[in-house]
Amino acid sequence: MALIISIRSCSISQNALNLSQQEYLDKFKNVWTGTYDKENETLKIIPTNKNVVLQKATAYYPDVISDSEWPIRPPENILHITVPTIQIRRMIKDKFPLKKGFAQVLDTSRIPIIIESNYTLNGDNLYDVSVYMIEFNAVINDEENDLPKVFISGLIFSHQIKEDIKIKDYINDFWKNGLEGKFEK
Repeated sequence: MALIISIRSCSISQNALNLSQQEYLDKFKNVWTGTYDKENETLKIIPTNKNVVLQKATAYYPDVISDSEWPIRPPENILHITVPTIQIRRMIKDKFPLKKGFAQVLDTSRIPIIIESNYTLNGDNLYDVSVYMIEFNAVINDEENDLPKVFISGLIFSHQIKEDIKIKDYINDFWKNGLEGKFEK
């Protein structure tokens, strides 16, 4: 009986240790949010933890939007999105045929990006790779030569990914297997 109690006690101690370790690691996590500057077509990347200082970050889109790496420039933490926005507008135009005399509205659509970031928090240098969604609405008018208008509403955290994953492969697979062309009307 004493052996069973001892084994059970070790199991409870191990669970407590695991919870304590996770709580410690959670203190170092950060999630980025973003506010859109319409005039400059940029996203200002903002940490949710006020003690975070961004050192370096790069954004990655699915290749259908851009095959380039997009730097996020500290200290302003700005991500330029003019070129990706144009490609999003082209994709929408290709997906939704024009309807003469009607405007079409896409409500709460999303494009995934991965943000790879190095940042400091309370003197510790940390690294993170996470998937985010650029959320937007769009209006498609009935003019054949016009691209749809896209209205970015912000950046939303989706999930963290393992550091050893090939980023471009992951974002392309994520797009193909889950989001490709899934714009909501």
